[in-house]
Amino acid sequence: MKFRVIGVTLVCIGLIFAGLTGQSAAAIDPNTIVGMWLFDGSGDIAKDSSGNGLDGVLVDGPERINGVFGKALRFDGVASHLMIPDHANPTTAITVTAWVKSTPETWNVHGWVVEKRDAFMLHNVEATTDMGWIMCNGGCWNLPFTWTDGAVSPDDITEWHMYTGTFDSATGEWYLYIDGEKESELELDKAPIAEDVGPMYVGRDT
Repeated sequence: MKFRVIGVTLVCIGLIFAGLTGQSAAAIDPNTIVGMWLFDGSGDIAKDSSGNGLDGVLVDGPERINGVFGKALRFDGVASHLMIPDHANPTTAITVTAWVKSTPETWNVHGWVVEKRDAFMLHNVEATTDMGWIMCNGGCWNLPFTWTDGAVSPDDITEWHMYTGTFDSATGEWYLYIDGEKESELELDKAPIAEDVGPMYVGRDT
């Protein structure tokens, strides 16, 4: 599988990792951002633009390419990936956002766009155009659902799209957005997200 990711942010959740949920249209509060990787720059380091020091390391040569804005990373689906250093993920509420596109018209292998394997995954589903959003909250994954429940897709995954997953353990509300529009919702158990204190990966499943 070859796919490209343009930005990742973890907020408590660009990639953005933060903490917010329950929105009718996806939005990020800058004050809640845990990590943000815009993939600008050069070399083997992906700078964390949140100021929290979670600079990632490019492993096995992801290619820097032009993205929707600025730069993106292209992964070969075999070995290349981005590793974010050890940190604890949010456990009460979380949002993960990433800009992604595919080379083939359907995902040619299961892939994990963003994952902390014992807590959450934003992942593409093999032989489909679907993107899934799953997590461990009282059990893995998305109990009492299957790991592909709620997965949705845009019309064309060979074009750039912004995928955003959110979950709020206080309400059980689970949402998956594409390009800022809510496309899927589930009600999960009202249980905290499992804490994973290890690394986070982009473009790799561990």
